[in-house]
Amino acid sequence: MKYISLLVTLFFISCGNGGNTSSSPTAKKIQKEADPIKIENVIDGQYLAKMLPINSHLSGNISGSMTVSIDKNELVGDVLFFGNELSTANIALEQTIHAGERCPNLNDDQNEDGILDEQETIAVIGQVLIPLDGDLNSQWLGANSYPLSDSFGGYYYNQVASWDKTLDDLWDEDINDQDQLLKIPARTLPEFEGRIAMIRGISPKINLPETTSKLSSKEIHSTLPVLCGIFRKIKKAPGRRNIETYPMPELSGENPEDNTVNPSSPPQTGEPSGPITNYGD
Repeated sequence: MKYISLLVTLFFISCGNGGNTSSSPTAKKIQKEADPIKIENVIDGQYLAKMLPINSHLSGNISGSMTVSIDKNELVGDVLFFGNELSTANIALEQTIHAGERCPNLNDDQNEDGILDEQETIAVIGQVLIPLDGDLNSQWLGANSYPLSDSFGGYYYNQVASWDKTLDDLWDEDINDQDQLLKIPARTLPEFEGRIAMIRGISPKINLPETTSKLSSKEIHSTLPVLCGIFRKIKKAPGRRNIETYPMPELSGENPEDNTVNPSSPPQTGEPSGPITNYGD
C-alpha cells in the first residue's frame, strides 16, 4: 500500500507540472539563449534589399543583394553580386542607395526604346543618399572607387565606416546642386526602410542604342542600371541559433570522443576568409 500511495503522489506531482520541464531555470536560460534577439523599432539594425535585373534583355541572368547594418557608431555596407561572363565580367559597378520608394519599370521608358537608362531611372528612384564606394564615411571621398567584378562577372563588397562621420557628411552643406548626391537636414536621420538599392554598369561589349541617355559624365555603359531592389528592415532572425556543442578534432588530429587519429585533419587557424576589396579608379 505504501508503494501504491507513493506512485499516486508522484502521478499528481507530475500532472501539476504539466510535464513541462521548460519551466526550470536551466531550461529557461537555454531557451533565452536560443531565441532571436528582439529588434527594437529604432534605426539601428540591418536592412536588406534583394535585387533583380531591370534590363535583363541586355544583362542576361544576374542577381544580387545589398545590406546596410547600423550598430551604435558602426555602419557596414555589404553587396553580393552574381553576374555572368558576357555582360558583367571585369568591369567596375556603381552601387548606390537612393531616396526613392520604387524601382522603375517599362512604363518609365520615356523614349520607348526598350531600355531603362540612367536618366529615366534617376527620375524614379531619386538622388543618391549613400554611395557604397571606397569610403562610406563620405559621399565624395570614395567617389569613382567601386568594386571590380571578376572574370565570372561577380564580386563581394564590404566596407565599414563611422556612423557619426557618415551623418556629419549627410548634414553638410550641399556645395554642388548639379550632382546626384542628396544632403539631409541637420540632426535628422536618413530612412533606409523602403529606400532603393541600385547597381549600374555593363560590359562595353554590349551594344546599346543611340537613344540610351545618361546624367553623369561617365562612359554610357558605366551608367546603365542593371539591378534594383527595395530595402526592408530585418525584424527577426532567419532561425534559432544552434546552441548545441559538438566535439571537434584537436590540432594533433586526435578525436576526443574515441581517441582515434585523423591524419587528414587540417590545422585549424580560426582565420576566416575576408571579402574581395578590389576597387577600380
